[in-house]
Amino acid sequence: MDKLLLLDTAKVGIIIFITCFILISIISFVSLIISLILLIKVLLTYEYKRLDLDDFNEEYGAYSKDIIAMALTKEYKKIVTENQKVNNNKTKFYRRGIYSTFSLVISSLILYILSLSL
Repeated sequence: MDKLLLLDTAKVGIIIFITCFILISIISFVSLIISLILLIKVLLTYEYKRLDLDDFNEEYGAYSKDIIAMALTKEYKKIVTENQKVNNNKTKFYRRGIYSTFSLVISSLILYILSLSL
């Protein structure tokens, strides 16, 4: 009965070592997958809004320059605002991908150090 309650400290140390090794391996693998997915999302081309050139026709010539300039300014502002949202999303993906890459590097270094102990 007393033998069941006493644990061999060497076995406990090995169990803790193996558990840490497996957990850090999982963290490293997940970080790799997440960083690859996020950085690929940054490289993907997204559709940007553009000023439609079909709107430039002879009808514009009938209006005053100020009216045409104001209409084009409003349209350009709307396009820039939409494109800014796309760029902000790409920036978020990039930042998260870099953080995930740092996590991958740190966990890989820890795994390397632990593997030297084997």
